[in-house]
Amino acid sequence: MLRQSGHWRWSADQTTAVAGLGAAGLKKLELAKALATAPRLLLADESLGGLDEAEMEQAADMLRRIRAELRITIIWVEHIMGVLMRVVDRVMVLDHGERIAEGLPSAVAADPRVIEVYLGTDADAVQAAAAGRG
Repeated sequence: MLRQSGHWRWSADQTTAVAGLGAAGLKKLELAKALATAPRLLLADESLGGLDEAEMEQAADMLRRIRAELRITIIWVEHIMGVLMRVVDRVMVLDHGERIAEGLPSAVAADPRVIEVYLGTDADAVQAAAAGRG
């Protein structure tokens, strides 16, 4: 399914053993396993962790394309807010299990409580990313 839709791109020999895959390759494999079940809903939990900037952008683009082309709803739990805000349509922010903000990325990124709890010194970069998307 990933190969047919252009989402799967190996940068190494296609016979690479799973044990030899790096973080990005393992995440692609997990995604392929999930998509093989033909889901209508996909949970992406901390899918950017352990990736470098280029790999994060590729992963975000892959999730964006899966949502758009395969019409799969994605619930994405993520703490790397800058990338997340450029991809998602809506954001819900929790603090210790309590919802503190919900809405468009640009509005949530500007929320004073979200800034205080999550963004801190990264607030300007996240708000700029959200403004470009939301």
